[in-house]
Amino acid sequence: MLPKINKYLFKSIYWLTALFSFLFFIMVCLNVFTRYVLKTPILVSIELSRIFFVWSCFFAAGITLYKQGHIAISFITDLIPSRGRRMIGFITEALTVVFFTGIHAWSVEVVVKIWKSEFPVLGISQSWLYVPLALISFVMLLFSIERMFNVLKTTHTQI
Repeated sequence: MLPKINKYLFKSIYWLTALFSFLFFIMVCLNVFTRYVLKTPILVSIELSRIFFVWSCFFAAGITLYKQGHIAISFITDLIPSRGRRMIGFITEALTVVFFTGIHAWSVEVVVKIWKSEFPVLGISQSWLYVPLALISFVMLLFSIERMFNVLKTTHTQI
């Protein structure tokens, strides 16, 4: 069940990343055009650009985790027998679950604490800069739980 949920979440954050990246690009282009060509900047463009950029970056991090596209230094673990690699993999994934649990709890706390603080021009809560961290940390927690169980299911020959 969790792999199906994670696959759906992956597809969702993939398209959300594309959307927010596109909106960021459009907002920056519009701002450059209106500021330097029309000599009348769009006042909300800086705040909106920041929001779109933060959302796309955090969601892209989720994509990277799901695809296991992050940098991995494996020359030490390659020297360890497969049983040891399996144990190290499980410990690593368990620590990742603990990490994302903490990040999620902290980010929800930050969102709640600064909810009343508003962007000067947009007039919306500055918590919208931290909401994607709360969302993606939960999604990454689910991805990590699945990977932790996958390590347990792998055989010594698969490692």
